[in-house]
Amino acid sequence: MKKWLAEALGTGLISLAVVGSAFMAISLSDDGLVQLLVNAMATVLTLTLVIAIFAPISGAHFNPVVTLVLAIERKITSTEILSYISAQIAGGIFGVALANLMFESKLIVISSKTRAFGTHYLGELIATSILILVIMLTIYQQRTGALHYLVPAWIGTAYFATVSTSFANPAVTISRVFTDNFSGINPTSALLFIGVQLLGGFLGLGIARALTKK
Repeated sequence: MKKWLAEALGTGLISLAVVGSAFMAISLSDDGLVQLLVNAMATVLTLTLVIAIFAPISGAHFNPVVTLVLAIERKITSTEILSYISAQIAGGIFGVALANLMFESKLIVISSKTRAFGTHYLGELIATSILILVIMLTIYQQRTGALHYLVPAWIGTAYFATVSTSFANPAVTISRVFTDNFSGINPTSALLFIGVQLLGGFLGLGIARALTKK
């Protein structure tokens, strides 16, 4: 139960930061660069926080792709997979609902934002594969204490280095279906993003193994 709660809280805080900061950015400026900077900064700082405080409890996955990759690597048991992923999805949706309620006085709004472009899929493939590569190399090198700054460092970079602005997380992608500010994604695009994210996860794991096998 402690692991489930930690994963739900961590993913919820990430989703709250992504969507809430998008609402705040819109209210502060019409400049797209300023809005993206605010959004990226809030996400990076929240990732740093939740990884640091929840890692000792659940391992700080907050991402179904991370959970599946760690299950393949036998870092968690097969019986934990469903528990972790359900916590991540539930927490993510709850975080978005809170952000909506704060800024729009509505719990759920289905996004109309289309992201179904080939370049976006390539962006998600790159963002997710590098994320998993960073995580797995850090684990293989027994440097897990560095994850609370290495993961945010990549996600912050990928906000600006990928055309998709780096969702790189199926649970957060699902949660972002339920808001209609610029951080949102419509259901059709979300489904395609998730497929590419899973592919990126396996690609990242493969590269990590190739770099470390003897």
